[in-house]
Amino acid sequence: MLEATGNGQLDVALKCICVSPERLKVHRFGLPFQDAARRG
Repeated sequence: MLEATGNGQLDVALKCICVSPERLKVHRFGLPFQDAARRG
């Protein structure tokens, strides 16, 4: 999915993606989102 955003096939990638230092060099990430109501 990240490769598709990099080569222009997708505009946005939405899924559980781990942010790593290597990925930060290539991609821009938004702030993490967590639904507080779902916490146990």
